[in-house]
Amino acid sequence: MLFDFLFPKRCVSCQKKVGYICKSCLRLVNKASPFCPVCLEPSIDGVTHFKCLKKLSLDGIVAIWLYRGVIRKAILALKYKFISDLARDLVSLSLLSLKDNYSISSLKNVILVPIPLNKKRSNWRGFNQTEFLGRMIASSFGWKFSSNLLLRKKFTKPQAGLGKKERRKNVKDAFAINPQFAKIKNDNLEVVILDDVFTTGSTLKEACKVLKRNGFKTVWGLVLAKS
Repeated sequence: MLFDFLFPKRCVSCQKKVGYICKSCLRLVNKASPFCPVCLEPSIDGVTHFKCLKKLSLDGIVAIWLYRGVIRKAILALKYKFISDLARDLVSLSLLSLKDNYSISSLKNVILVPIPLNKKRSNWRGFNQTEFLGRMIASSFGWKFSSNLLLRKKFTKPQAGLGKKERRKNVKDAFAINPQFAKIKNDNLEVVILDDVFTTGSTLKEACKVLKRNGFKTVWGLVLAKS
């Protein structure tokens, strides 16, 4: 209480002393409309269109907001400053939308897997914000959670600022299944891969390919925002 009085939480956008994400600023950010992760065209609940679905494709994608305004600033603040209370605020707001999405909320025997950071970048930051968010989301849904089912096996440049072809090339062969989990695919788990922002989807799609090549049949993507 005293700490909050001395250091009040300010909205990351307007700086009002009303919490990290104020209602006024949040109202200015639209929710992301459901879309197919392959062709990016509108789709019911984010399910991949039948005509777009291939053996190694994502089965669907859920993006909660557009990457604008207070949501963009909150994601950047979390990524580079790691404010744990801000992460909790983002998760609380996210859950309201996720529970309204029939396709993802109806998945059974789910394991949530965050996109792994390269060790060098993880050591530099001291945390993986997606892992922190993922633990809270998985707990709220009663899903299993694994921070190391997927491994990042090579250093990649930040995707921001790269074009579509460069993004795809940058993450090609970037991921691998942790050998310790070689038998987990026999459990008929449905995987939800978590990332913070969807731009072209190159990172999620590459991670999905690795999971499906290793026997996981159902793989969805989940992101906080769509760029």
